[in-house]
Amino acid sequence: MLFGDELMDTSWVLTIQRAKDGDSFVLGELFESFRNYLTVLARIQMRSRLQEKVCETDIVQQAFVRAFQGFSEFRGVTQEELSAWLRQILASTVANQIRHYVDTASRQITLEKQLQAEFNRSSDRLDPAFLAREKSPSSHFCRQEHALILADALEQLSPEYRDVILARYFENLTFPEIAQRMDRSEDSVQKLWWRGLAKLRLSLSALEAHL
Repeated sequence: MLFGDELMDTSWVLTIQRAKDGDSFVLGELFESFRNYLTVLARIQMRSRLQEKVCETDIVQQAFVRAFQGFSEFRGVTQEELSAWLRQILASTVANQIRHYVDTASRQITLEKQLQAEFNRSSDRLDPAFLAREKSPSSHFCRQEHALILADALEQLSPEYRDVILARYFENLTFPEIAQRMDRSEDSVQKLWWRGLAKLRLSLSALEAHL
């Protein structure tokens, strides 16, 4: 009998294999489960590098098109391997946009590797446990599943709450720095932070209840 992570890992392996066998619907659903995850990663990088010159959702869609076209090249079988492969494609897609909008970026031959490393670090931090003082109640989920759940919850927040949480937690900005970026008072930013965390916890609980 399979339990916990083993059961979940087996489910992902079977789903990925169905996609490899040519089931385009399953492949679409498989990629869709990563949409919010990739969007959160793109938001973090593009806000600091491109200053809203291009929409994160457009970048993610471009990455999915490339993933669909190149799925036959994917050699992994697990959720973690698929996630890493999609992050690599996202890094390449974002790098192309940076080179397009920022002239100096064309000379950074290590740009894609830098972006991929930054995406990996951000992904590692996508863990609901940071929200709680105690162990996350969803501890039976694997690490990557945690990341997908938290990304889904973040994307359900209103933009102002989400932006403060991303800036504070993932970009390590101070409240004064966030206030300057958002053109708000420091006090209002701190209130957004605490209210945003409370709403995020509620969203996480609702998502976990349905899994």
